[in-house]
Amino acid sequence: MPTSKNVLKETTEYMNDYMPVYSPIFPLLLGAGKLHPQEVGKMTFKAFEAVSDLDAKHITPKDSEMHLISISEGSKVFKSYFLGSQLQISNLQNQDGAQKVVSQVLDRLNLQFDNLLLLGEGTSASTMINNSLYWSDDVNYQLESSDEIASSGQLWNLHANIMIQKAVADQLAGRKLFISYGDVPGKINSLLSSLATVLKAPLQESLGPLYEMVELPTAICPASAHGYIIVNMDRIIFHYSTLPKVDASGINTEKSYSWWNFLSGSCMVECLSDNAIIRQPLTFA
Repeated sequence: MPTSKNVLKETTEYMNDYMPVYSPIFPLLLGAGKLHPQEVGKMTFKAFEAVSDLDAKHITPKDSEMHLISISEGSKVFKSYFLGSQLQISNLQNQDGAQKVVSQVLDRLNLQFDNLLLLGEGTSASTMINNSLYWSDDVNYQLESSDEIASSGQLWNLHANIMIQKAVADQLAGRKLFISYGDVPGKINSLLSSLATVLKAPLQESLGPLYEMVELPTAICPASAHGYIIVNMDRIIFHYSTLPKVDASGINTEKSYSWWNFLSGSCMVECLSDNAIIRQPLTFA
């Protein structure tokens, strides 16, 4: 039975020809990424923290001991699991549009992966499966109390609020992502009344060259949530089991259909230092 040449493409060709409609944020974290073996299970990482005074003390000839620094050993767990689906198209159908359908499924898979990255497949820090950008119980993750931005001089007040958290984040050296969500991206792109520019330009200048400003896609933003997240890219590890992909494809000649298997994995964001991730919720008066 004759079939479309598209069905005979290599699996990698479908990925190479994929033109995304949804623009995911997870590629921004791949610079801090760590790919784990493709198997289901729990992976435990040891975490060491100094728990005593770290300052060096004066040593004199009469001293018999040096100042001791104590270490506390903890652990962090990454739950590795996978999400999969299969697309089937009858060989009796015209398959010229197969690539388009494959791309639509990949778009959805990328959105699902972003959702895992942001929320850890949970609705709170106590219900998520893996520590994420928005929900996390990592001891080094800093969740600030919600701040209200006054209506008078609102954009300037927002700028001032961000500068306060920048000062905290900059206590750790490293490249940083500034991820805004909810109403904050709209505020950042609003025109300053006293200047012929939007807030984004002076904000980027104030943040400096080590900061990359990113807007969280509305498709994955929790409802009625507003604020920003500062992520230190040099003080996190982005653990993942596999990235969204076409895992395999082929033709079932017995049942006369072409098939594509899609696979995606779980992920976790580990904070290596205190304040490696800072989340500041906001409300606007």
